[in-house]
Amino acid sequence: MPPDALRSEPPASGEDAAERILSGSGERHALWRHSWDDTEKIESCRSAAEGGDSDAQFWLGLAYRYGYVVRQDCREAVRWLLKAADQGDARAQAELGDLCSKGIGVPQNYAEAVKWFLKAAAQGNTDAENNLGFLYIRGLGVEPDYKKAFDWFMKAVSHGEPTAAYNIGRMYAEGAGVEADSAEAVRWYRIAADCGNADAQNNLGNMYGSGDGVRRDPREAFRWYMKAAEQGYAAAEINLGRMYECGDGVSVSFAKAVKWYRKAADQDDPEAMYNLGVMYNDDGWTEHDYAEAAKWFRAAAEEGVMEAQYNLANMYRDARGVEKDDKEAAKWFLAAEQGYDEAQNWMGVIYQFGEGVELDCAKAAKWYLKAAAQGNVLAEYNLGYLYKTGKGVKQDYAEAFKWYEKAAAQGDSQSMKNLGYLFEEWKGVAQDFRKALKWYRKGASLGNAAAENGLAGMYRDGKGVPKDLKKAVEWYRKAAAHGNRNAAKELELLEKGS
Repeated sequence: MPPDALRSEPPASGEDAAERILSGSGERHALWRHSWDDTEKIESCRSAAEGGDSDAQFWLGLAYRYGYVVRQDCREAVRWLLKAADQGDARAQAELGDLCSKGIGVPQNYAEAVKWFLKAAAQGNTDAENNLGFLYIRGLGVEPDYKKAFDWFMKAVSHGEPTAAYNIGRMYAEGAGVEADSAEAVRWYRIAADCGNADAQNNLGNMYGSGDGVRRDPREAFRWYMKAAEQGYAAAEINLGRMYECGDGVSVSFAKAVKWYRKAADQDDPEAMYNLGVMYNDDGWTEHDYAEAAKWFRAAAEEGVMEAQYNLANMYRDARGVEKDDKEAAKWFLAAEQGYDEAQNWMGVIYQFGEGVELDCAKAAKWYLKAAAQGNVLAEYNLGYLYKTGKGVKQDYAEAFKWYEKAAAQGDSQSMKNLGYLFEEWKGVAQDFRKALKWYRKGASLGNAAAENGLAGMYRDGKGVPKDLKKAVEWYRKAAAHGNRNAAKELELLEKGS
């Protein structure tokens, strides 16, 4: 954090700056606005550039950078831009700063980028002013300094640069060098959004969608998302898809949700690909299609989306939308390597049971431990089981108790049943029938058949409670109804004996 804090309010000139942005007075230099349209004109430009015309040198440099009419050649772009910049052309200086910051046509060098941006900014070039603000925010080529970043953004705003207004909005939204102020963020986002800045339009939609800094208004959120989406802004397209999926401010529509997700997916957006997989995988939609879900999960998985890798693995494991293939499932549990706890637990499962890999309970225990360290309740239970049975680890009832207790604290009924068993049978803890009874009751209250069976046994034998065969029968019946075979046998013996 830099030593100088940013002022918490914009300077008095902020309103005038906003008016200048809204009037569209900011300098823009998009190549496609230039009048060239054929080789003859670019050769005319080349002739003028060779004659020392700085404007021609600048445009020729851009032509080489973007491959306009000529073959793209970023080194040649740098050569012509340098000629223009050395003659004081602010546009060329700003362009060189951009090339240096990105390492295009020259080695990446942020300090050199700062040098060129400063030259251009001294002449009021808005792109340079805005980029200097960005470099001071990130501490690239300069020491991080939020105050200087803010001041450069404000200069760019005063010269009509909408992107700088968006950046000021982000500073207020994130509390970057200023006191976080959502209402102020909304104000700056709106200034940039009204000028057509898609980033700001999308973020303004987010603010209205969440009620952050403004009264929550899904319809207003939709309006701003639509403005950004109409510019092909993928994040806004995803947000529109989500609104149609959830029915937030609009009627629920599978077709419209898919339409907007596809638009973003067509831009190779991994989140949109994953969302399409989720939509098609959800059998709550009449239009669900497991094969289509697998297709989109694969597309997102190949882009490294953990949840997509996990879901694709499960589809191969369960033969849903694809043919069952345990090896392919094991391959796609790649998400485990990225720290995704559910995938780590499944890696434990496939090693414990040898699904698509060689059975190895020791490896299973390692994967369960990774997931359990993140609080995954299934992994906690599975670790307890391995320590209880001594599979892949040295049998250790105390360690089993530890992991069952963690899982039970998260509401896992089977772990509750196992805690009851450990207290009843003096395994890893001192024998305590009352505590055994407590855990059996907790599990039974959640409908766990094994816990119901254990509770019935306590009443049958009078452990921790007075012996009560009537209650034993009652709990055996519940357990049997829930599919517990031992309970069915015990019930038959008790009923015969009576």
